[in-house]
Amino acid sequence: MKLQITDVDALEQNGKVRYLIQVLNSGNDIIPEIEFSLSSPLFPTLTELWKGKLSPNMVLTYEFSTKTALKNNELPAYVCAVASIASSNQNQTFYTGTYCKDFSNDFNVYGVTPNPVQD
Repeated sequence: MKLQITDVDALEQNGKVRYLIQVLNSGNDIIPEIEFSLSSPLFPTLTELWKGKLSPNMVLTYEFSTKTALKNNELPAYVCAVASIASSNQNQTFYTGTYCKDFSNDFNVYGVTPNPVQD
C-alpha cells in the first residue's frame, strides 16, 4: 500500500479556517483507513480518521471536520500534513506520507535536477 499527499489547502470561511488534504492511492491495493494529522504553530495538532475504500490510482480530497479560528484575518503561514495507512487490527503503520505547504510565499524549494555543476 502506498499513499501520496498531492496538496494541502487552508480556506477562510466565516472567520474560521477549513483544511483540505488531497491524497492519491499510488499503490496496488484498496486503502480502507487513513489517519490524517495537520500541524501548524498556530494550533495544536489535529488528527482525524477516514474510513472508506480508496481504490488504486484514485484521489481523495479529505476535509477536516475540525476548523480553527482565523487569527489576525490571516491564514496560517504554513501547515504540515501527515497521512498514515494504519491497520485497524494491529498497532502498525504501513505507510506514512508528509507534505508541508507555505501560504506566506516566503519559502521555496527548488528541484535538485538538473545539476548545473555537471553541465
